[in-house]
Amino acid sequence: MAWTTNFQPSVKWNYNWDKQDYSTIMKPGNNKDGLPQNDEPKIKSRPTARRHILLIRHGEYDTSAEKDVDRHLTPL
Repeated sequence: MAWTTNFQPSVKWNYNWDKQDYSTIMKPGNNKDGLPQNDEPKIKSRPTARRHILLIRHGEYDTSAEKDVDRHLTPL
């Protein structure tokens, strides 16, 4: 059976989950659209930090082998 339902999540995804989206940090501009007059404040308020996510597999080693070279992680 294929998943062809029209499922709608009850809560929409929050793209600004870490409150670091620079469009929400900036103050509105003075023009009638509420956009900044130039890109300089936009560039200054852009976050410079990077996030690195490390995925670590915790598993068991196969200790039945006699040599360290033959000991490896068990399959998931």
